[in-house]
Amino acid sequence: MNLTYSIVLFTLSVPAVCAAEVNTPDQGPWWIGPLMTVLAAAIGASAIVWQMGRQHRNESLRQTENFKNQLKLEVYQEFSSKLSIASETVRDAAMYAFIAPVHFEIYASQVNGGFTPSPIAERALKLLELNAKATSDIVETLFLIEKYIIIHPDMDIFRTALSSASHDIRQSFNALFQFMLVHFPMDVVTDGGVKVDNVLVLTPDQRVSLKMNADAYHGSMSDLGSYLDDMRTELQILLLSSLFPNNVPRRRPADPSKKVLSLEPNAVKSLRNHFMKNTDWGKETVATQLDVHREFHG
Repeated sequence: MNLTYSIVLFTLSVPAVCAAEVNTPDQGPWWIGPLMTVLAAAIGASAIVWQMGRQHRNESLRQTENFKNQLKLEVYQEFSSKLSIASETVRDAAMYAFIAPVHFEIYASQVNGGFTPSPIAERALKLLELNAKATSDIVETLFLIEKYIIIHPDMDIFRTALSSASHDIRQSFNALFQFMLVHFPMDVVTDGGVKVDNVLVLTPDQRVSLKMNADAYHGSMSDLGSYLDDMRTELQILLLSSLFPNNVPRRRPADPSKKVLSLEPNAVKSLRNHFMKNTDWGKETVATQLDVHREFHG
């Protein structure tokens, strides 16, 4: 039996009891009974109103909490979709660069062994296409961070990390792409169909140079991919922890010099210091800010 039902029973029973008491001789002034009836009714009505008000407040709070949880879930789903797409395109570009030196080593070994192998499959223009797609997806991820920056005061650390990694990717991509333009096969359209031109056997020094450039690009892309994974983890902790009881472990890289994105206050402070002071992007950003300050303030 809930409180409201009990109050109603109490309110209905009091007048009858009071009336019985009034009809009993020598029980006091005549107005005691009616007064008790009125007081009982007032108390009962007030209790019912209070109970209904509390139920209404509880229901409003419950609906508000449900709305917040639904909004959190929708925000996470929007991020999750974008992060999945960006992670895939970043991985595709990274692996395309990573495998090219391996294929050139195999090609050189076969030629030196007296075979006539088919030219390697990698092309400079294909890397350009993959890199452009990955870059576009990262830009869209940055826009999404801007859209929801209000949900956490330190979410800008995601933007900082992606901007720094993107800077490194541009630098390493340019070096690798220029090398591939000169030394990789090219597909040339002729009247007789597509002809593979510029088929070279790289010297040992050229293969070393290729591997260095490819490793630099692959490393930059891998860092970017790791940051995207960290974002997913942090957003799960931030947006889904109230919905699900499980803990999400943060990434633990084997190389201690690699940074792991986190929204923990101490981690954010350390990450900001790292990206602004220890990365090429951060140093250039600080230098640009100083130049702008000097220009406008003397």
